[in-house]
Amino acid sequence: MKEIVEAFTQTIQLNLAYYWGTSEWSAKQIQEATTIAEKYNLIAPIAEQPQYNAFHRDRFENEYAPLYEKFQYGTTIWSPLDSGILTGKYSGGIPKDSRFATNPGFFENTIKKLESEEGRAKLEKVRKLGKVAEKLGGSTTQLALAWAAKK
Repeated sequence: MKEIVEAFTQTIQLNLAYYWGTSEWSAKQIQEATTIAEKYNLIAPIAEQPQYNAFHRDRFENEYAPLYEKFQYGTTIWSPLDSGILTGKYSGGIPKDSRFATNPGFFENTIKKLESEEGRAKLEKVRKLGKVAEKLGGSTTQLALAWAAKK
């Protein structure tokens, strides 16, 4: 970990970056990197990029919560639409022109999960979100993105 923090510190000192962050690190790893930076007068990471959406919330909302407060740690997220599932386009099956259909090998695990009982329940929740979005005058996609932005 010390080597990682040193490498990013050098990158910043060489004006190759302004700051550095983490992506999908555990809170423990972020804490360790920050402690090392403080101990050796190095530059700590400033933000985490976790997966975050209405179906994938725990890490962002619970594991990282103390870091936001303690270190003023920032965040940016990835997959706010859960690989497109929260757009609603997969609620009636996998469209032929979708990336799940055109890249079945890459999305094999995702497709299998959607075909499971848990996946079907997830798609039912998306259908219900779609009805809520319609009542609000928007789309499922807009609702999912607005939710993530608000959080």
